[in-house]
Amino acid sequence: MEKSNITSLTHDENLYSLLVEQSQDAIYLLCRGKFRYINHKFSEIFQITLEEANAPGFDFFRLIAPESHSFIRERLDKVARGERVEPRYKFTALTKDGRRILVDASVSYIPYKGDVAVHGVLRDITERRRLDGKLQETKRQQKAILDNIPDIAWLKDRESRYIAVNEPFGKACGVKPEYITGMTDLELWPIDLAKKYKDDDKSVMQCGKRRRIAELLVRKDGKELWVETVKTPIYDERGDIIGIAGIARDITEQKTAHERLARINDCFLRFVADPLDNIRRLTSLFGEIMDATCALYNRLEKGALCSIGQWNTPPGFNPVDGPDGHICYDLIRSKSDSPFIVRNLHQTSYVQTDPNVAKYELRTYVGQKVKCGGVPVGSICAVYQRDISPSENDIKVMGIIASAISIEEEKHRGEEVLKQREKELLIKSCNLEEVNTALKVLLKHRDKEMEEFKKRVLSNVKKLINPYVKKLKKSGLNTDQIMYTDILENNLDEIISPFLHNLSAKYMNFTPQEIQVANLVKEGKTTKDIAQILNVTRRTVAFHRENIRNKLKLNNKKTNLRSYLLAIS
Repeated sequence: MEKSNITSLTHDENLYSLLVEQSQDAIYLLCRGKFRYINHKFSEIFQITLEEANAPGFDFFRLIAPESHSFIRERLDKVARGERVEPRYKFTALTKDGRRILVDASVSYIPYKGDVAVHGVLRDITERRRLDGKLQETKRQQKAILDNIPDIAWLKDRESRYIAVNEPFGKACGVKPEYITGMTDLELWPIDLAKKYKDDDKSVMQCGKRRRIAELLVRKDGKELWVETVKTPIYDERGDIIGIAGIARDITEQKTAHERLARINDCFLRFVADPLDNIRRLTSLFGEIMDATCALYNRLEKGALCSIGQWNTPPGFNPVDGPDGHICYDLIRSKSDSPFIVRNLHQTSYVQTDPNVAKYELRTYVGQKVKCGGVPVGSICAVYQRDISPSENDIKVMGIIASAISIEEEKHRGEEVLKQREKELLIKSCNLEEVNTALKVLLKHRDKEMEEFKKRVLSNVKKLINPYVKKLKKSGLNTDQIMYTDILENNLDEIISPFLHNLSAKYMNFTPQEIQVANLVKEGKTTKDIAQILNVTRRTVAFHRENIRNKLKLNNKKTNLRSYLLAIS
């Protein structure tokens, strides 16, 4: 061989040796069961030198975990028989200290000094397998968490590509969840919504805060849903935002319920004084909200079923009819207060008994009983020319409308009662006016007679009694007789004074003796004097004085009894 070729070969071998020694993979050359070469990484991984690997009695199977022995032997047997084997394979290796590692092996068979050697490259993939396993476990956990969320849920990366979604998400967009990974909103939703979703993602990642959004979602079948979406930024261990977690809850029913309640409330605010007009307004609102073919409020009146409230009734509709056979009449008579729902009307007996079923080709009846004063008086109903099943929200709305009509019915009945009472009161008022006129005449006549009576009494006392009392006082009476005469004169004065009249008129519950005691107290007599005058004991006088104070409500008060009696006289 020429010197230049030898120099070139030596240079190539040195360059190869340098590259092999710098490799992060374990590289070896094995011939006839002996290692001819191992690089630095091989020694580092397996904790063995070339001399140790070629020491007498050393078997290279010591570098292979027992669970991989049969696999490696099978490969060697195939090679010995000249059979083809895969150059790439994985097996579990064993280091000097007994640590198991998973390696990815790549081997080739090359000529070597007149023989065939195994040239192998081993890559330790233990950590990668662990990380892959952890990643797969994380994905399984993510999927388990997402699939256990009943609402639409998803994870996105920083570019708004989907990382994972749950089953409800897949149903909404019509794509299996496993196919959505890596897709964007533009591939799943209408373009205008997709752009909005991406803008929302961007906003959340820029501000780094959770955001709650009420927005429209169009399903694959074209059905529109209102959803409440909560988007939350996802952070890595360094605190950097790496994506978005989202949950969207269907709030279509809640939003519809809110809008319906707002309409009902607006209807209440527009109520007028006439309850029947309000009932007609409620019936129309009920029909619109329920998206019915027709809506009615039927009331029982004088043995007939009368449609007081009507909405979208067809031409020729009879608003007054005999109740028998009508669905509404059966509802009113039923013992249950639950909503009354009849589907497939054309297959029920009502197709013969209720004249409206066949005439207007009705298919569904939804109604609620209305009471007034606790007694069923009518029913609110929505009828359809198609088969429908009312939602829970529909039933609640019907209950609210029925309750409102019940209140208006009670107002109407109350007004009718008031009108009747006003008529009766007017008649009684006329009668009372006539009686009052007669009483006024009688009272006027009585007052005149009373004045005449007072004048006669006053005149008789002054003319027929007082002169004789004065003569008696001058007739030489003893002390006791003079005192009794004074009392007689004073009492006569009291008869014609307003004191006894005021006292007996204001305090009709005084006994005759209490009136005597009160009169003497007013005159300034002491208890001793009163006892002597009335010929009773002092205790009796004190008892009467106490009763007088109680009846005048002066007990527990410091008011002087004589001062009070003088004041009322």
